[in-house]
Amino acid sequence: MLNLPPLRPLYRIALLLALALIGACEKPAEPSAKPILVGTGIWPGYTPGYLARDKGLYGSDLIQMQEYETAVEVMEAFQKNKIQVAALTIDEALELSQNGIPIKIILVTDISEGADVIIAKPGITSVKELTGRRVGVEEGALGRYMLARALEINGMTRDSVRAVNIMIDDSVDAYQYDRVDAVVTFEPYRGRLLALGGIEIFNSCDIPNEVIDVLVIRADYADVNPKTLHALVKGWLAAAAIIRTDPKSVSQDLAWYLKIPSTDVPAAFEGLVIPDARKNYDLLGGREPMLLRTNSRIVQFMEAHYDKPISQMGIAIYTDRFITEPD
Repeated sequence: MLNLPPLRPLYRIALLLALALIGACEKPAEPSAKPILVGTGIWPGYTPGYLARDKGLYGSDLIQMQEYETAVEVMEAFQKNKIQVAALTIDEALELSQNGIPIKIILVTDISEGADVIIAKPGITSVKELTGRRVGVEEGALGRYMLARALEINGMTRDSVRAVNIMIDDSVDAYQYDRVDAVVTFEPYRGRLLALGGIEIFNSCDIPNEVIDVLVIRADYADVNPKTLHALVKGWLAAAAIIRTDPKSVSQDLAWYLKIPSTDVPAAFEGLVIPDARKNYDLLGGREPMLLRTNSRIVQFMEAHYDKPISQMGIAIYTDRFITEPD
């Protein structure tokens, strides 16, 4: 049997996330603002970035959006400095930091409460029934963690299944053409797999507060571009408010990005929490950000399962006037 690839070095969050409170009033004015290129994969939680752009909510043409097919491509672009901001899960963000790139978390974009899933072929009704079967999972991304947690919860090990490395955008084809018996995936691919008769046997509700997406920025860029960064977060939160309260009203706007019919857009947000400014403050603000505390389970899991020592990682939480406590 093939082993799962080593899990990413991510989760000494309680020890490794350093809180950096950076007040705008303490920073000099931006001498010459530079464009911010924001890279994302295809995921409902990242749609506020594109809606803000299309609705003019950023108020600045310095903020540009760049879509990639997978999180792996986003991480590669960030490492090569092709983008300055990346939308990633916490684990992916910490992997970037592990690779020697100082970064800052500037926003929590979404919390998965059922949107990330494992879908199996008909006849497979539980994770335990995956024993000895082929499971498609994207190497170097969240899927590895999802699968490992599903196995752990069900008293199984990495050797219990045959991991098949696939890109997330290939999950539907891999399932449909019988290259795998199950896949770790998310929307918009989840809906397509269910339409093909797939059975959802595990989702992120089973691991609450462990699948969180964030925006991260290169530390050196954040320090000299606070105004542009402020516009990015303000516009993103404004667009998120529209999606959170009335997704049907912007279904047509988001359909092209998610590559699904506009009628399917509202369903794509099921199982997904889009935090407002208040929730973001609770997660990122104050002396002891909740983000550090809510990830203690992840810390314990990764310390127990990662195959080599975890080196120190430089990552900070960036706060500014947009993340101060709301009234």
